[in-house]
Amino acid sequence: DKRGFFWISTNKGINVFDPAKEMFYYLSTKDGLQGNEFKEGSFYINHNGEIFFGGTNGFNIFDPQKISFEQKKPALKLTSFKKFDKEVTLSESITSIQEITLSYIDRFFSFEFAVIDYLDPEKNRYAYKLEGFDKNWIYSERRNYASYTNLDGGEYIFRVKGANSQGVWNNDGIAVKIKIIPPFYKTLWFKIVSLIALALLLYSYVLIRTGTVRKRNEELAKLVDEKTAELKEANE
Repeated sequence: DKRGFFWISTNKGINVFDPAKEMFYYLSTKDGLQGNEFKEGSFYINHNGEIFFGGTNGFNIFDPQKISFEQKKPALKLTSFKKFDKEVTLSESITSIQEITLSYIDRFFSFEFAVIDYLDPEKNRYAYKLEGFDKNWIYSERRNYASYTNLDGGEYIFRVKGANSQGVWNNDGIAVKIKIIPPFYKTLWFKIVSLIALALLLYSYVLIRTGTVRKRNEELAKLVDEKTAELKEANE
């Protein structure tokens, strides 16, 4: 065409090659083609630059100048949050939630997410990461969910990013803060109270032990005085 793109009909749709970017784009019946199979030699370009391709179910006509392959990063949304595989109703929409608070009892939870790109959804790709737990990004390919279990109490950040069928990634992605409330015996205040109680217990033990030793020394000293007096009396 006038932009220098190559339009190539095949028996699996139309391939468009951009020589400047050295990139292929793929069109199928989802984009309005009469069918994915085309006839060899059945093509034509008229004086207006419109392209004709003939196939098994008729023909397609289009103006290539009006078809854009601009690579915009796809929209990405969270679509579901579950605990123990059951949908949870959150305080606000899952698509706009920024923070989720869980109890240590919620040992298993999961997210589902989706790239909003319908050109060829089966080619959409995903990656996710739970900061504070995962060391690296987990590239799950087409799998659009992530699950976690038995996390320690604390704060985490769940991040997810995705790519559309053209391979364009939305690296900004989505981030949700996850706060897990630990059991009381693992909380900081419980540890502080336990340390104070232990210190008081040790101090009480020391006082009792010191008092016992002092009393015993006094009794020994009194006994020594008595024996000394008895010996003195006997000598006299």
